[in-house]
Amino acid sequence: MNLLEDIDAQEEANDVVAAQTSAEEKVRIESDKVAAVEVQKRAMESLSETKKRKEDEQGKKKRKVRKGADSALEYLREKVEKDRMLKEESCKLEREKLEMQKQQMEAKKHSREQFMHSQSQMVENMLEMQRQQMQASQLLLAQQQQQQGQA
Repeated sequence: MNLLEDIDAQEEANDVVAAQTSAEEKVRIESDKVAAVEVQKRAMESLSETKKRKEDEQGKKKRKVRKGADSALEYLREKVEKDRMLKEESCKLEREKLEMQKQQMEAKKHSREQFMHSQSQMVENMLEMQRQQMQASQLLLAQQQQQQGQA
């Protein structure tokens, strides 16, 4: 009888061990299923969902900051100021360009005037030389006529 009781006790122990193993196996299989579903969800989620999930996992919650009318007005003020500065700079450059063109034109005018003056001076000198040559020729002619008249 002792042998029967030992066998019976061993069968009960085997049943308990099998039940424990089976329960552990069921828990493991269930956790594997949950992990597989989680991996599947992660694979299917979009980038924004991934970021949101990671923030939730880290415990950080980004607060969305909405920009109000003040920031829009500030942006417009800055834009107007930049545009004004650019326009002023453009006008300044245009004035400088016009001033340079004016100086160039004045330099050309001065150069032309000097050239015209030197040309007129040359013409006057040539006319003076021609006049002197003419006088010399007339004087020579008068001397020749006088010599012919005396001879």
